[in-house]
Amino acid sequence: MFKTVVLACVAMIVVTGFSNADSAHAQVEVVNTPEADESLVRFAIIADLTGGERPGVFKVGAEAVSAMKPDFIMSIGDLIEGGTEDVDQMNKEWRAFNENLNNGDLNFYPVVGNHDISNTAMRHWYEKVVAPRYYHFIFKNTLFLVLDSEDFTDQFFSELKVKRNEAIAVYKKNPAEFASTEYAKMPQREYGEISDAQTKYVVKVIEANRDVRWVFLFMHKPIWKDENETNFKKIEKALGGEKYTVFNGHVHGYEYTERFGRDYIQLATTGGEMIKSSAKNMDHIMWVALEDTPSYLNIKLNGMLDKTGHVPAGGDALCLEDDNCEKLDEAVYLVGSVTVTDPERLPEYQKIAGPLAARTGGYIPLAHHNPSIIEGELPAAGSYFIERYDSIEGLNKFINSPEFQDAKKLRDEVADVHFMMWIPAIAEGSLPH
Repeated sequence: MFKTVVLACVAMIVVTGFSNADSAHAQVEVVNTPEADESLVRFAIIADLTGGERPGVFKVGAEAVSAMKPDFIMSIGDLIEGGTEDVDQMNKEWRAFNENLNNGDLNFYPVVGNHDISNTAMRHWYEKVVAPRYYHFIFKNTLFLVLDSEDFTDQFFSELKVKRNEAIAVYKKNPAEFASTEYAKMPQREYGEISDAQTKYVVKVIEANRDVRWVFLFMHKPIWKDENETNFKKIEKALGGEKYTVFNGHVHGYEYTERFGRDYIQLATTGGEMIKSSAKNMDHIMWVALEDTPSYLNIKLNGMLDKTGHVPAGGDALCLEDDNCEKLDEAVYLVGSVTVTDPERLPEYQKIAGPLAARTGGYIPLAHHNPSIIEGELPAAGSYFIERYDSIEGLNKFINSPEFQDAKKLRDEVADVHFMMWIPAIAEGSLPH
């Protein structure tokens, strides 16, 4: 806490009777040093970063959070793309998340989302590798409750997978018919579910910590919006008149609700796909500070500049979305180099990946195995290619689609990827001749 001390000047005026003119010659003789507030809690929350992750955006938020030095970092789920039963793929995605987070000495507390555990295999992996699905901790007499909104039975998870695959097949044929599928109409898809066992655990924790000064609850899906749901209502009843705040994600749009006189805050994205709706679109992190009562500040990624005056982690080149972002409609190029190791099986991959890319506005204007060098050296051996996409949104839909994730396994069997990167198209006439 910083306090500006002017009492010395006031005392001199009162005691000596200095006039305004005379006081111009007075000097402050005592300046208090800043005092540390040992009760102050400060943490950052990252929003959804998968579900159509846009490359590079999360790294901007992670670097900014690291520079801000909160006490710790919270989340509201969907940390990896998921949608797989391949444990190696799960581990690979989790390693990539941690490398991008680069939280150093800052503790990070994950919340499970539907992308993090989209089937029973992922749920078992998550509990073994990442964290408990629901848990709590106390910091400076403040209770933090992490909930699992995907708390389904194993049988229901299996049924959900079948219905989801059926709905995806319908979507591929005619997106307009997706809303009529059984999967699209399921309340669990939108709101999630909390089991009796989890409810019992959370209520017990609340009752055992009645003397805390505030309670923060974190979940992925907004289960509290389901009018027919009963278990979270039991948790709200247990909270009663206690001071608490609820955070959720999943919708990829920011929304604030006052419910029972408390703050219910739905975060948008820190890199996840934007979904146009009545909720506000933006890439952001939320900063929360607690003294007697909490204060909240949404910090948009495109408003954070480092000491050089640029968005961290190369963010100047990214579309850090808000409601007015127009860069999604600008073409981008995917550039890379590969060495084909199994040319006989390569067409199998091309038959799958080619139509997938075309569906999202992609095509290959250039590919060559023996480029001619004018200056310098090539960064890698192998064949070079350039793929053009109508927008970064189209590229993200392609590379993050479950179909491509499956096709990529085949690609890795028939070719070695040396590098891939994307660059935005340059507007006509913007380069000097």
